[in-house]
Amino acid sequence: MRLIQYGNVTVVEPRVKAWGTIGHPIQAIVRLADLILSVDSSNLFGDLGGFNVLHAWIVDTEDEIILTEILKVMGISAQNNPICSRMMVKLGLVETLSSLLKSNNTNILLRVMSPLSSLSNMDPEATLRFINCGGLKKLLAISISENIQIKEEVLYLLDSLATEAKVDGIGTLILEHPGYSRLLEESLKHDEVRIRRIAIAVLLSLTEGGKEPIDRIKCSNIPAALGSLYLNAQDDDEKEDSAILIETIRGTLEKGID
Repeated sequence: MRLIQYGNVTVVEPRVKAWGTIGHPIQAIVRLADLILSVDSSNLFGDLGGFNVLHAWIVDTEDEIILTEILKVMGISAQNNPICSRMMVKLGLVETLSSLLKSNNTNILLRVMSPLSSLSNMDPEATLRFINCGGLKKLLAISISENIQIKEEVLYLLDSLATEAKVDGIGTLILEHPGYSRLLEESLKHDEVRIRRIAIAVLLSLTEGGKEPIDRIKCSNIPAALGSLYLNAQDDDEKEDSAILIETIRGTLEKGID
């Protein structure tokens, strides 16, 4: 085993050529995804240096199928598992995964946002690292996609970053990008109800940051879009969620909407 340096991160030298002698490498990774479904197995995999090896393979491989399967393993390992998330963050996986947001491959984009969301939910440092490596700018660049799944994953990742205001000023940092205000405004007007619902969740998370992000929301076109959504809500849940968000933005405890 030989250690090599990728920027500030030391990883195990990829042995992709050697692994190529495995008869069915894809099936091996798929099987791994099944094995680490339990928290204990996932933690053991991390203790054995498994994330280090997968990290090296992500950096090295040009095989789209292998890469997407590895990203699936990363997402499973990080989900609701603070121990594995901490290991992955310390290895520099947030920076490596964020670099994949520049990909032109839809499958890779869809896969990579899942572990990024899970890491952001589990570890505040993951959110900070994502911001510091330019993740917000990269995410905004792909948010213009017409692909509904990509738009959903972008909104889910935004929600993970903003939830509970894990990083001071995260709401303001997001809303400083005019593109995010436009994205949320357009999402509130979207034909797909699930896009509208996720956008409401993101905005509620952003308001957890206090007065400054709320003021930025007030100064955008989001309140108008939200008011229109409230008036034209397709069901009681959408109407109620809209009302809660409107009240939060207004900074009142009103029970109704004028």
